[in-house]
Amino acid sequence: MSADLRVAAGEYLEQRRARGYKLRDEGALLTAFVDTLHAAGAERITVADAVAFARRGPEVSRATHAWRLGVIRAFASWLRAVDPAAAEDIPPGLIRGGYQRVNPFLYSPAQVPARPGCTPSGTPWRSTPWSMPTAGGSTSTPASRSCPPSWATRTRSTRTGT
Repeated sequence: MSADLRVAAGEYLEQRRARGYKLRDEGALLTAFVDTLHAAGAERITVADAVAFARRGPEVSRATHAWRLGVIRAFASWLRAVDPAAAEDIPPGLIRGGYQRVNPFLYSPAQVPARPGCTPSGTPWRSTPWSMPTAGGSTSTPASRSCPPSWATRTRSTRTGT
């Protein structure tokens, strides 16, 4: 049946590409996955095989592992619609791999070099690009800034000792 998995993977990729998806990386991944199953003598897609294939290569991030499993999961769900015995249902969220944003470094006012025209308070600039109504009914535009917002600093720093 693993030869049928190769044919099924080819049909799946062909159908998705006909809809406009390029699937360069996904195609290579599915081909490698089906070849791995064929080499192991597996006749159907199991959750254990999918997770083991997605997690191979410890040098890559968890986000890559999750992406791999997502590609295999999409193929397995398509294959289950065609032949329910050919693949197990792979539940979502087996590998959590969201990207973790690095905490930004906030500079203290002492760390920012003095720029001509900047306020010494070190408070962040807040300006609006539109006119604001005043109490008397007229409109006024925000005061022009004396330095770009990238030069403004925050009063607190997340690092200690700086």
